[in-house]
Amino acid sequence: MSDPPSANKSIVLAEIILVPLENEEDDLETLSAVEDVTANVLSDTTVMKDYTTQIGSGSRSGAEVILLLGEIARQTVAQKDLIIAFLQAGSTAIGALAKQHRVGKIEVSLDGDSFSIENPDTVTAQRLLDIFEAKHPGITTKMAPSSRLQVTGQVSRKAQRTSK
Repeated sequence: MSDPPSANKSIVLAEIILVPLENEEDDLETLSAVEDVTANVLSDTTVMKDYTTQIGSGSRSGAEVILLLGEIARQTVAQKDLIIAFLQAGSTAIGALAKQHRVGKIEVSLDGDSFSIENPDTVTAQRLLDIFEAKHPGITTKMAPSSRLQVTGQVSRKAQRTSK
């Protein structure tokens, strides 16, 4: 006899992609900084109760990927609940990156539509939804469990100044 199917399914809610700044791609100090930031972000996200994290594979040299996985009910998921799950994972990822002073710019993309965030320390899930909807009207109605939110942090060998 087989076990009954689980009521929940673990899916990738967000990918945190860490890449060196374009003009520092071949700099060993920057590549080392990417590894340090990856370790710090992984440490921060591993202890979060709502997510499971794992290392993914980067598609370009020097890139590191951390996957934030979450549980989604197998039954029909209300579109609003799915959107909230994606955006909460996105704001969690942005928050983890914002703590890293070597991350200069954060780009958020979903199914090919993207925008960048210059002041990530104040981003909440609702603000993220507002920004995303303003830039791409109607995009949230097209989201599906197969969608993936990507949060890309550009890492520099130099620490960034924080503005308050």
